[in-house]
Amino acid sequence: MKRIYDFSRKPAKCNYTVSDLQALKQKPKKLTMSNPANADEIRACRDAGIDLLVVGMDQIDNVHAIAPSHFCRVGGVVRQT
Repeated sequence: MKRIYDFSRKPAKCNYTVSDLQALKQKPKKLTMSNPANADEIRACRDAGIDLLVVGMDQIDNVHAIAPSHFCRVGGVVRQT
């Protein structure tokens, strides 16, 4: 775990930083990414060892509470019909 500071300037830990992800482009290591839609799916991703999470703004608080050390980004809403 990397020691970082979050946006509120509090110490935190994170599995990957942006710099780490950029460095991994030069290596053959593959990462896993998921788009969990609710708290149960976030827990399942955390327990399964998923590396990166992409969530909607409505789930960002759940990610911080359930998987605080996971690299997370907010993605847009895509609707399939």
